[in-house]
Amino acid sequence: MSRQPFINLLNDETNQLKQLLHALSDEATALLSNEPSNIELATNAKKHALEKQIELTMARENAMQELTGYSGDEALNQLANNTKDAHLKQLILDLAERAKQCREMNQANGKLIHKQQRHTNNALNTLRQREAPPATYSNHGSPDQVCDSRTIGKA
Repeated sequence: MSRQPFINLLNDETNQLKQLLHALSDEATALLSNEPSNIELATNAKKHALEKQIELTMARENAMQELTGYSGDEALNQLANNTKDAHLKQLILDLAERAKQCREMNQANGKLIHKQQRHTNNALNTLRQREAPPATYSNHGSPDQVCDSRTIGKA
């Protein structure tokens, strides 16, 4: 395999990472708006961008295996450090930088999701406490059966 198909795959993967970063940004905006339909659309767009990214990463890994006999991030870093081709080195560095940006944005979105889950769970816990009175316990440590005052009034 010549280097040109490998370089083309690096370009394609870097461009796809740009699209993924855009999808992650849209997801963050949707999460902050707290609008379920926007969140669903953004999440689906991210899913599709990520699927395409995985395909391109696998294709690049296979091409690198053919070209160098090695694959993986460490091999890609070694290729960047050992190549005399400035254009190839810059493509690899750009790819690594975009991947880092996507990881950071995805982690930030994960924190937003976690914060919203906590908020929702706290609200649900508050509602649950209003619906049912706390259990009382007998001398034996088992919950007492307490009748609701409305139930007694109806009997």
